[in-house]
Amino acid sequence: GIVNASEIRFNNSSAYSEKYIQTDIATNTVGSGGAPSNVYGQIIGITAARKFDNEQTTVTLAVPTTTIAAVAQSLITDGRVVGRARLGINYTFVDSVYSELNQYPVGVYIVSISSDSNLSNTDVKEGDVITYINDTKITNSEIVLDIIENCNAGDVVNLTVYNKDNDTTKNYSVKLAEDTGSSSYTDLPVEDDDIDSDSSQSEDGQYKKEFDFPLGE
Repeated sequence: GIVNASEIRFNNSSAYSEKYIQTDIATNTVGSGGAPSNVYGQIIGITAARKFDNEQTTVTLAVPTTTIAAVAQSLITDGRVVGRARLGINYTFVDSVYSELNQYPVGVYIVSISSDSNLSNTDVKEGDVITYINDTKITNSEIVLDIIENCNAGDVVNLTVYNKDNDTTKNYSVKLAEDTGSSSYTDLPVEDDDIDSDSSQSEDGQYKKEFDFPLGE
C-alpha cells in the first residue's frame, strides 16, 4: 500500500492517543488487508484500525513496528509496559480563538491534577494554563503529547504556567510519573466560557511471543 502519512495521531473511543502510519491498504471487518512493508520487504507496521472521514473515504491506520517492538519486549520482560511517562493532568486545549475572546493564553488549560502528579506538590492548580513545555511554545495539544511520549517515567520537564487569578506566569520543574494505564492524553476543544471536568477526557494476561519477521522503519 501507499503511505499517506507516517505520523498521524488518532484518538480512539477509549481516549487512547497514539501515532499511526496512515495507508491506503484495503481493510474490512473480517480482514486486515495485510501488513504494510517497505521496498526491502520489511514490515513497517501492523494494520490496526480504520478511520472514516466521511461515507466515501476510509483510511487504514497501522501501528509502527518501532512501537510494536518496544511494547512487545516490555511485555515479554515485565508482563506490562513499563517506563511510560505521564504528567498527571486532565486538560483541554485553549486555541487562539478562545484565547482572544476570554483573555487566556494559548496552551493547555488544566482541568484536574491527579494525586500522584508532581504538580500536586506545587501551587499549580485547576484553571491554570501551561503555555510552554521544555521551552517549546504550546500551539497545539500534540506538542505536549509528543514531548511527554518521548520521555521516560522519572524524567524532569520544565513548564511555564499562567495563573489568570493573579495574572502571573511562573516556571516549574516537574518529575514525570509512570503511566501504568493508557499511554497518553487527549483533549477536547473549548466551546463555552465555563470549563469544567465534563469537558475533558482523561489522559489516561501476560503473553509471550517471539517475533521473527524482519522489522523496518
